Amino acid sequence: MKKLTFTIVGVLLAFFLIGCSKMDPVALVKGSTLDIDKSVTIGNAFDNYKYFKSVVWDAGQDEQKRQIVTFKGIYDPNKFAGSLYLINLELTPEKIAKALQANPGLEYSFVVQFKLAVDGKSFEVGFSGIHVSENENGKPSETEQQDENNQELQAVYQNQPSPTVVGSLGIAGS
Repeated sequence: MKKLTFTIVGVLLAFFLIGCSKMDPVALVKGSTLDIDKSVTIGNAFDNYKYFKSVVWDAGQDEQKRQIVTFKGIYDPNKFAGSLYLINLELTPEKIAKALQANPGLEYSFVVQFKLAVDGKSFEVGFSGIHVSENENGKPSETEQQDENNQELQAVYQNQPSPTVVGSLGIAGS
């Protein structure tokens, strides 16, 4: 009888702990899929994108206390060598070096913010876009371009070069 009581208490305690625990928001997003391609998780698509030199996942809250998961992948410009920009113009290592030499502080990153639902079990993409940090004439500046047509998101999922980064490096390196 004593053994049965301990077993029942143990099972009830396990259910209680499972019911009280909330899933890690980053793990929730990384383990989920987007309609763009349900054959790969968000975490696998983003963490294994070959044009990033580093990635960062972060969970937090916005001003209205909404739970937000932010992904930031910093592009490695040198990995874009051989990519095409404009009409059949190749992005060469020399053009990339020229673009980076003209602007030593140039950095491109892909930023996605996921807004979690109040239930903590679902989310939606709140923002997706390219963040550009540069140092023009000795003055740092930052801009952000929203990914309105999901071209950047599709490039990540297809493991293809970012159209925005390729175009910017190609023009700056010409």
